[in-house]
Amino acid sequence: MPTLREDLVTRLTCRDCHRRLTDPASQDRGRGPVCQAKHQPPPPRPALPAAHTDRLDHAALTAAGQLTIPTTTEP
Repeated sequence: MPTLREDLVTRLTCRDCHRRLTDPASQDRGRGPVCQAKHQPPPPRPALPAAHTDRLDHAALTAAGQLTIPTTTEP
């Protein structure tokens, strides 16, 4: 079991970079804001609404003189 001093030192320093933590929220987390941001997963990307995926204008995506590959294959 850690001593009181060890517990305070652990709680008052970042567990990743070992810098001193002054913010009470950071002390509770055990990480400063910079190290916490590194360990958070990235926010989820918003999904494209289904209405937008049905409205792709394939003619606008192909420029004149560009090679187009047919979407169906014939035997």
